[in-house]
Amino acid sequence: MSPTKPLDVAVATRLLEPFGIVVTVPSGTAFAALDVDQLHAWVRDHKVLVLRGIGSLEKRELPGAARRLGPLCSFAFGAVNELRPDPAAKNYLYTNRAVPLHWDGAFIGKIPRYLFFHCIDAPEVDGGETIFVDTTRVWDVADDATRDRWRSLRFVYEAEKVVHYGGRFEARVVGRHPISGETVLRFAEPVDDLNPVTVWAEGLTPLESATVITELRRALTAESVVVAHAWESGDIVIADNHALLHGRRAFVGGERRHIRRVNVANPGRTWRDALRDAVRIRRPEFMVAEIPILLIPALLLVGARQLATTAFAELTLLFFLLFHFGDMINCLADRDLDAVYKTRLSEAIYGLGVRNVTWQIAATVAFALGLATHLAWTMARPEIFALVVFGLLLGAQYSVGPLRLKGKGAWQVATLWALIFLGPMALVARTVSTAWTWPLFALIACYGAVQEGIILINTAEDLPEDLEYGIETTAVSLGLRRCVGLALGLVGAGGLALMGLLAVMAARSHVHRGVALLPLAVAWTWVFGEIATVFVRVGAPSLREAVARLRPSARRMPLWITSTAWSTLWAAAWIGRGWVGR
Repeated sequence: MSPTKPLDVAVATRLLEPFGIVVTVPSGTAFAALDVDQLHAWVRDHKVLVLRGIGSLEKRELPGAARRLGPLCSFAFGAVNELRPDPAAKNYLYTNRAVPLHWDGAFIGKIPRYLFFHCIDAPEVDGGETIFVDTTRVWDVADDATRDRWRSLRFVYEAEKVVHYGGRFEARVVGRHPISGETVLRFAEPVDDLNPVTVWAEGLTPLESATVITELRRALTAESVVVAHAWESGDIVIADNHALLHGRRAFVGGERRHIRRVNVANPGRTWRDALRDAVRIRRPEFMVAEIPILLIPALLLVGARQLATTAFAELTLLFFLLFHFGDMINCLADRDLDAVYKTRLSEAIYGLGVRNVTWQIAATVAFALGLATHLAWTMARPEIFALVVFGLLLGAQYSVGPLRLKGKGAWQVATLWALIFLGPMALVARTVSTAWTWPLFALIACYGAVQEGIILINTAEDLPEDLEYGIETTAVSLGLRRCVGLALGLVGAGGLALMGLLAVMAARSHVHRGVALLPLAVAWTWVFGEIATVFVRVGAPSLREAVARLRPSARRMPLWITSTAWSTLWAAAWIGRGWVGR
């Protein structure tokens, strides 16, 4: 090894053959102590960088470490891909079998710049090496006739879509490195394993296609262009995904082989990226469940025909500004926690910049207070302003200190019930009408109980991560089974009371109760049955197994919320204001 000191810590370097570099730092050195420019330079010059001696990196720390090199790619599972044998695997990546050569990001059409690996446990047996192929070297040694032949090749890749992997795409063999400008080769070997991948050359016969695939395989497996990295526990490997292809050798047994991978995207942002991220942190996907929160009390107090007013337009804008405020401040506060599993939200915050997001939040607060002041003044209802101020304060304290109510056990449930349902629906009611009645308050409370019970399933699903991060959510405070039990109780009791109140209102309005309530009854029966099934399933002996049983059902949580919300809105629309005062 040749000692150098390009960083703040003493390092020793060793060149690999035919390419790559091993950099050893004093044991326990923090990854943050390494100079980012030097890391980029090592990868640029050697294609594969192996770091040894770095202090332990927990899973929650890995995205932050990788983000030092650039923005992170996000998948359905978040940023961190757990590469280890899994008996229930549906893809060959999670077995102990060989992984053919490929490049990451091909099926999703977003090619990462770097592969960032962290070895938790090295294989206990021979095998399991990660293979890297430097395609720039393959191109350099090819003759002119071969280069011309490769330039004409375009392959089609097809695999069954399983979660984030699979689909169909086409790619030319010869391309350009987007940063260095070098000529690179893009080729993925056919896969005859779990989640098989079919590969053929466009415009060629099957025999001709097989011939060129064989030719490429030979060129890509020559000793002069291949590095086989044998893992050691604690290794961090950063590889150039544009210049390289990679795969894995099979290994027998070795169930402890455990490697985590994060993909680092290319640098550079456009105004479209900024606009997308600004929308993303406002969580527009929640609006489908927020619209009923706005309309249910309005329809029950004044009816649909009375909503076409300037005041209601202002109220609608104010209503969504309040929800956007809560969503943005939660994204900002949880930007590091979200990096592992909700990477898109975390990357949106870091892409926009913390200061930029802070200014957006401040502007939202100012606009909301301005609208609240105008409505309170013109309608002579100061309670509108008071409700908005209280909502802003509570929304902030849910996510940030000093209270940070999302981490206060059962207080999380009460806070969300008040923040998402009681407060906004009370604001709507006091703005559209002065006819505030206790039956309406009870209906709002019951509706919020049903929806909050459903939300608790999502809280329960996140229990392992919340335990890891030390966040005392309701699920952490109560335990998984009792949390699901609370969800079942809220949905059950809240739903029955909600339908009872709506039935009374329908009778007072002389509306056919079956027409008004049948959709809600069907939706509630379905949701209650699903959660009851979940309650039975989570009685597993281990937390890991219980959560695994819960998660397939929890994926339907958005459908549960949407079905109960819109069926309640349907009932409110039928009932209208005819029940008031009767």
